[in-house]
Amino acid sequence: MDAFLDKEFRSKGFVVSSLDSLVGWAQSGSLWPMTFGLACCAVEMMHTGASRY
Repeated sequence: MDAFLDKEFRSKGFVVSSLDSLVGWAQSGSLWPMTFGLACCAVEMMHTGASRY
């Protein structure tokens, strides 16, 4: 992006970024790997953590 446009957008409160950077930022805070598991105990832990009651 042009440096002039980048400066103008930032001064108006817009976030200027590339799509790859934005997706990377979103994935860095994702909790999906914490609950990923194929064994029965992992499934039971997911049920416990996401219970309604």
